[in-house]
This record gives sequence, C-alpha cells and structure tokens, in this order.
Amino acid sequence: MELQQLCMGCMEDKGYRVQCSQCGYAEDAAPKLSYYLQPRTVLHDKYLVGRTLGQGGFAITYLAWDVNLGIKLAIKEYFPIDLVYRIPGEELVAIHSQAQDTIFANNMEKFLQEARALARFIDHPNIVSVTDFFQANRTAYLVMHYIEGVTLRDHLGRSGEKLPFNLTMEIMMPVMDALRVIHEAGLLHRDISPENVFISKGGRVILIDFGAVRRSTTANDNSVSVVMKPGYTPEEQYRSYGVQGPPTDMYATAATIYRTITGKMPPNSLDRLDQDNLIPPSELGVEIKPEQEEALLKAMAVNAGDRFKNIADFQQALLKGKSAGKSDEKVKPEKQQEKRKMAEDQELFSEGIASGQGKNKEHTADININIGRADSNDIILEDDTVSRYHARIFSHKGIWYIADLDSTHGTTLNDIPVQEPLALNPSDKIAISNQVFIFNGKGIVSEDGNLDYDLVAISKLKMLSPQGVVAGLNKFILFLKTDYNWLIAAIAACLLFIMLVIMLSVF
Repeated sequence: MELQQLCMGCMEDKGYRVQCSQCGYAEDAAPKLSYYLQPRTVLHDKYLVGRTLGQGGFAITYLAWDVNLGIKLAIKEYFPIDLVYRIPGEELVAIHSQAQDTIFANNMEKFLQEARALARFIDHPNIVSVTDFFQANRTAYLVMHYIEGVTLRDHLGRSGEKLPFNLTMEIMMPVMDALRVIHEAGLLHRDISPENVFISKGGRVILIDFGAVRRSTTANDNSVSVVMKPGYTPEEQYRSYGVQGPPTDMYATAATIYRTITGKMPPNSLDRLDQDNLIPPSELGVEIKPEQEEALLKAMAVNAGDRFKNIADFQQALLKGKSAGKSDEKVKPEKQQEKRKMAEDQELFSEGIASGQGKNKEHTADININIGRADSNDIILEDDTVSRYHARIFSHKGIWYIADLDSTHGTTLNDIPVQEPLALNPSDKIAISNQVFIFNGKGIVSEDGNLDYDLVAISKLKMLSPQGVVAGLNKFILFLKTDYNWLIAAIAACLLFIMLVIMLSVF
C-alpha cells in the first residue's frame, strides 16, 4: 500500500478517495487548531503524523504511522500552550518570550523524563508503552503504542456517570498494580484521575499520561513542581515544598474510585483542611461494604500520615471486604472448596442466574464451558491476571452467551463489561482479563491465533466423562420431576416398547 492511500484519520487503506469510507476523515480537512502539525508531516524521518487525538495543557497527541514497521502509533508533542506558539503551516515551535526560555527548556527536560521513566516499564500490561523519544522542531516528542479504547471519564459519560463498586474495583485494581511497580522504582505518577485511566478495546486497563511523573520527595528536597487537578490532588501536592510519596498517588486513586462509584466530584483537599466535608459513599446511596468504605476514606485522609503507607496495603484493605470465595488473593482454596464453588456456580446457572445477580432466568444453560486458571475448568488459561473461576460460555436454544463469574479483573464483550449474560455473535471480541479471544460462531480463537477452542467439541468431551454422565442422569431426573414430564416420559417409553414388539414380530 502506498502512503498516499493511507487515511490520516484512522491509518487504514482509503485508496485514492478524498474521504475515507471507514472513518469519514476527509483528506483535505484542515487541522482543528491552526498550531497543530499538518497531517502527513514526517517526524524523525520515519513517523507520519495524522489527525490530532487530544491536547492537554502541556502536550498535543497525534495519531501516527511508523513508515518502517508499518504500524499505527501515537505521538505526544511537548507543547505548553502558555509558553509557545506555532505559525500555521510551519513545524517549528516558537516561544512567546525570551524570558520564558529557561522555563520551557527545564519543562521539556521533565517531559523527556516521562519517556525515560515509561521506557523502564515497557513490558507491564497496565502501563502505557513508550517505544521512542526524540527532539525536533525545537521541542520534544514521545512515541507510544496506539491503543484503541476510551478513558474512564468517557466511559462514565456513557454509563450514567457512575459504576457499581465491584465493577469499579475491576477497573482500578490493575491501576493500583501498575502504581505498585512505579512506586517500587522510586517514582510517582502524580496525576491519577479518570482522564488518565484508559480502557482498551480488548478490555485492558492502562495507566496513561505520565507528564507529571517524578521521584518521591522528602522534607529536605528542593521545591517540586506543582501539579493540580481539583478533586483528585492531595493537599501536599499544592505546596512547592510538600513531601510527596506513595500516599500522594493513593489519595488521587481513592478520589478516582470515589468519583466513579458516587458520580460526584470529591471536594477539594484544601477545602477539607479546616472542615472535612467529604460525604461517605454509603450516604450517597452506594452499595459498599463497611470495611471497603473505611479503607477508601482512609486512603482519602487529608493528612498524608493518616493514609495507608503504600498501595499494596490499600489494595488488601479493599479486598478484605470481598465475599468469601470471590477473590484469588493470597490463600488458594482447598480442592474441596474448589469443588463446592463449581457446584454452586453450576446450580446458579441451572436456574439461569449469572454471577449471582438473579437476572436473565430464561437463559437456562444447555452447555456450560467454564474458563479460568484452576485445573477443574474446561478451558484453562495460564495467566496470573485470570481468576481461578473467571468466566463461563454457555448455550441456550442454540444461542451462545458469555457470563463473568465475579472475577477480579473482569470480562468484557466488545469493550462492554459483562455484568449479566450477553449473547455472542460471530466476530465478537471477548476479553478475559488480559486474554482476548474472537468468537467465530462455534468456538473462540485468541487474537494471535495461538489458542483455538471448539466449544461444541469440548462440550461433547464433557458429556462422555463420568461427571458428564452423572450430570445427564441428574438432568433427566429433574426433567421427570417437573410438572407432567413423568407422564410424557412414560407414554414415550410405552410407544418405544410397542414399536420394539412390532419390529420383533416382523423379523
């Protein structure tokens, strides 16, 4: 494919049409703002710039194409709007005043620190991957993998501005996993908020925008830059000489959880110094266990010394409030507990109840395929982020459904969190934690094609197993016990007997 045929709106083949038939982007469209780089600008001799993906106070992010590798990317340009400008049609960045040269240079170095920091975590599934960084056009650029999806903020806008606590935990636990790794490296994110939590199209949760990253500070350190996001920023972050450490990110993380479950912006931390006006989520109608609410409010304490010492302690406190048998953390259940949980799950689904929610009773399962890490599952996924009993695919009247078994990191169908059974259609994308599969009508195939599971074949093997035979007999007994089914079975047996007699008499 020639580069001229590449759409600058989606980086797909548009042919020689002016307007892309896939995304609607018009080739002759001018940038939304005059100081954006023109589409088809080439950076670093190999990055083809496309449309603008977004802009913050310090940077502009563009869709891009790696000419050498032939892959879609995102490029972040350091562009502090209060310090610089660009003449329309040009590429060079100009500073408003020479007096601001030093400020611009110092902040650009901090921008490059973000790239260096992120490059250390390139293999972490929940941290945005940086593949390259460089200086050009009198500014700096950071190259990242392009990930399709939405921010938590956008997701909330589509979901009535709030989410249930359990679903919020499925989103925020991976964020806290990422923060643990970042903090162990002696770094802080300092800008956790719904805008910087990204949910990929495959359901993976990714922490983005490390523009405010820096090392932990002590009381003896020189002043640090002030990064503020009202509602999410702890009080120590407002002070140039404030001591910042893991509890700083913890406050912002807890505030993000609070916003997600209540639908309300947390009060400014500075306003809470004299009189703490933070309303507990339970008083706002949120269904949350007392232990979990206590942990959340402790993490949002105004004084950093009153919070948990680290993110891991915060996570454990939140997990203590989970029901028994619903968490994979620390202690693995004994074999007897595993069997009991599987039996309970089976009973729930035989009544058409998914994940204990009591919904969709018409979805009584004809075939059940259990998915998870435990050896007793039908499909075993060797991935630590997958729960022991993670999800179930089942059929009813010829239709396949996907259901989540109250897993830790969740299941999504086409980026929609699975909270109750959802019907499957060919080409649907199922994300089981970090594992992504495509449903092809009769089975599921991993995105890379390495894993291929034929659901019908698996169900037949289950039926031939001793457990399957017993389950079949139990199902037949249940059938006989229901209403007048015993009478139907008796009549069918008589007819079969008469047919057998006739056949014997003929031969």
